[in-house]
Amino acid sequence: MSVLTPQPFNTPLPQCFPHPRHELPHPVALEAAQHLQQRLPSLLGSAFSITEHGHMFGVLVVQDAHGQTGYLAAFAEQLHGHWQMPGFVGPICANTERLSDHDHEETQLSERIASSRNELQQQQLDYTQALTDLKRHHQQRKQQRHQQRAQQATPEQLHQLAIQSQHDKRELQALHQHWRPRLAQTQTILDALNADQRRHHKRQLQQTQASYRLINARGEHAELKAAFPGLPIPTGAGDCAASKLVHHALTHGLTPIALTEFWWGATDDTLRRHGHSYPPCRSKCQPLLDFMLQGLARETTPPRVGHYTHIGELEYIYEDDDIVIVNKPAGMLSVPGTDITDSVLTHLQQRYPEASGPLLLHRLDMCTSGLLLAAKHSRAHTHLQHQFENRSIQKRYVALLDTHHLPQPIADRGSISLPLRVNLDDRPRHQVCHTHGKPALTHWQVIARNDHTTRVHFHPVSGRTHQLRIHAAHPQGLNAPITGDSLYGQPGERLMLHAEQLCFTHPITGQRLQFEAEVLF
Repeated sequence: MSVLTPQPFNTPLPQCFPHPRHELPHPVALEAAQHLQQRLPSLLGSAFSITEHGHMFGVLVVQDAHGQTGYLAAFAEQLHGHWQMPGFVGPICANTERLSDHDHEETQLSERIASSRNELQQQQLDYTQALTDLKRHHQQRKQQRHQQRAQQATPEQLHQLAIQSQHDKRELQALHQHWRPRLAQTQTILDALNADQRRHHKRQLQQTQASYRLINARGEHAELKAAFPGLPIPTGAGDCAASKLVHHALTHGLTPIALTEFWWGATDDTLRRHGHSYPPCRSKCQPLLDFMLQGLARETTPPRVGHYTHIGELEYIYEDDDIVIVNKPAGMLSVPGTDITDSVLTHLQQRYPEASGPLLLHRLDMCTSGLLLAAKHSRAHTHLQHQFENRSIQKRYVALLDTHHLPQPIADRGSISLPLRVNLDDRPRHQVCHTHGKPALTHWQVIARNDHTTRVHFHPVSGRTHQLRIHAAHPQGLNAPITGDSLYGQPGERLMLHAEQLCFTHPITGQRLQFEAEVLF
């Protein structure tokens, strides 16, 4: 089966190659993606269930030397344990047998690490249980000895009670001496296996780098490391769908026209949703595309859309000699970014040049509107910072959730506890991670419903980055992205999330204060 699907598109072709990181793919790329999605059930077969698995696919609209259009399809990394499947372009690496050998070694190492980790966890549970049982037994014996001493025990009886107390101490010491070496030995084995895995990854990367020969639109060739000057090459670089597609087009005399990737299948902890389009990842894929697209007429920077435009102006809600409360518009940064200086902090610094200390106490995402608290001097900042740390500052957000896809309405109220960490492969996205994530807790309550959306109050207990957005979108949360969320849902005019209420104790007067900012959606 040919990997090129000829296709006369109904959508006009772009004048130049759209920037791959554009959050709104070009319509012709979306048309190709929809065509592939219709074919996926027959291409993948029954082994791939969209209710149990999820995978990233990509399409690249191309034009041949005769001006005929069509598209190429690819999947990220492996699919069904295979690097190549009919109807999809193959990997950039020419030696797939070497890749398969590494995969087999990786699987064996992973299985041994999982077995050792499970053994260690079971030993820790057994040790904890044995220690708990022994301490409970010793506590009962200690109470009995207290009772006997209170009953005017004889010197001989007191001597026996002292011997029992010493026996309990030796018994506890023996328990520690029995378990601690076993735990240390298993931990040493696990550490050694993890070190072996790290060495395997490094060796795998070094051995496969030479097999990844990149090409750009000028016809220039380079090794994989050329795309990551001075940086370690991320594991899996070169195996993303977008990289495979562009490489195949350039090596077969096809001109790239437009590109998009989409998630197909069950939502995972990175919050990719079925059928939704996503830009190629920043860490592994974008550096390769930056090289391969050189020589092609293309957009050099992704256009800013929707939520990058201020919706309203920065509003000063309250101020005195110690604090300031502002209402941040959607589209304004809380602090300056790498290429954007306009922010709440810069406005505050210009308005209060005599202020000491860091000013802002907390932040809101660029596309979130609402209340922010600032302190004019270090004493007030320190006092308020303690309130944030002990969680005596209360915040309430309003969000409009996209619930049209849900089979039944969400409950009236509840709590969500899902640990979060940054997505290392695709910043600034974050993800749920039960291994390395930081605890995050959110309380929520429905305040209005209609056929397509649900309005809720969010009460975050912790303050993790993107906490409310992920807790809303994740299947183990509300499974309903916030409307307009370009990272975890679908792009829109703006993110429908607003920090509506802020309640705290004044750092100087001790008065309990509460402020609200009107919701504009």
